[in-house]
Amino acid sequence: MGKRNVPRTAASIGRIGGLAVALGVGIGIAAMPWSAAAAPDGGGPNISVSHDGDVKVVKGTATAVSDGRGSTAVAHGFGSYAEATGGTNNHALASGVGSTAIAKGGSNNTSTATGTNSTAIAAGGSNNTSTATGTNSTAIAAGGSNNTAKATGTDSGAYAGYYPGLDVRQGSNNNNLASAQGDSATAVAGAGGSFNTDNTAIAYGDNSGAVSGFGGNSNTHNTAVAFGAGTHAGAGSGGNQNDYNSATATDGAGAFAGGAGNDNDYNTASATGDGSLANAGVAGTDLDHYTANASGGDTVNNP
Repeated sequence: MGKRNVPRTAASIGRIGGLAVALGVGIGIAAMPWSAAAAPDGGGPNISVSHDGDVKVVKGTATAVSDGRGSTAVAHGFGSYAEATGGTNNHALASGVGSTAIAKGGSNNTSTATGTNSTAIAAGGSNNTSTATGTNSTAIAAGGSNNTAKATGTDSGAYAGYYPGLDVRQGSNNNNLASAQGDSATAVAGAGGSFNTDNTAIAYGDNSGAVSGFGGNSNTHNTAVAFGAGTHAGAGSGGNQNDYNSATATDGAGAFAGGAGNDNDYNTASATGDGSLANAGVAGTDLDHYTANASGGDTVNNP
């Protein structure tokens, strides 16, 4: 796959404060043969289309690669790249200068990248969907099956089942949803380990961040929602076997539930208002059924 197999990572990583541990992992996608690639002709419009390994259109500097029955890759824009390989019914659409869309390593994967230097990857399993919209946006749905990642906004990042850069095995991460909307918004669900399933992370607002089921193994059914600029939420992250935790933060607050430890279950944290912080079942082991609610700039820890 050449130099395009390493996704751009959003500069927003690390903005998630509190218990949101540093994000990072490498998609580990093997390079594919170039026999089905559309060779750029160097002039005119920049568009390339490849279907079932057959190049249909090639103009300018756009490149499209495909193989496998029912797979289609479409690249539109100067230096754009689209790849649909390694399975059946994979679909990749890259639109914008330097945009990259990759759907591979399984079947029924769909990736859509729209915007300058946008990157969308759906790989390492089946039925994964990634959508990146905006300059330098990044969406990755991988490391398992039925993962969905959607990033909208400049420098936004959404990662479901996999995050590039960590030196840990990431696999069997299924049914995770990460959605980031806003400039420099970041959402991560079910990544940074293995057997992390059914986690949801939603970040809405500029510089917002949400992390669920991240940074460990067998973290399941955790939900983190951050709504508002500069708001952060984390649930079931930074440990192992943290399940059914919920964190909701609004309007510049921070909420964290069932993280930074092991076997922390059924904890609920809610915080609203700038500077408010709620921690429930955090930084310990076997912390279950704790609730923390914070508002008006207060900090509430339970226990």
